[in-house]
Amino acid sequence: MDIKQDAINAEEMAKHLNTTSSNIRKWCIELEKHGYKFVKDNRKKRYYSVTDQTLLSNLKYAIQEKNFL
Repeated sequence: MDIKQDAINAEEMAKHLNTTSSNIRKWCIELEKHGYKFVKDNRKKRYYSVTDQTLLSNLKYAIQEKNFL
């Protein structure tokens, strides 16, 4: 498994973004449909970088505050 030291899992990301891990997974599935790549381990579990956190934070804002979806 080649996961970066600073990467976090969905539960930790959910805490950082004050949302649920279910929302994180749903948003990531949609991003992956459009070509975005997340770091995954050999069991296909996603790990999130600081860049991913920024993207997901912006996506959360767009969905919740601007009714993006």
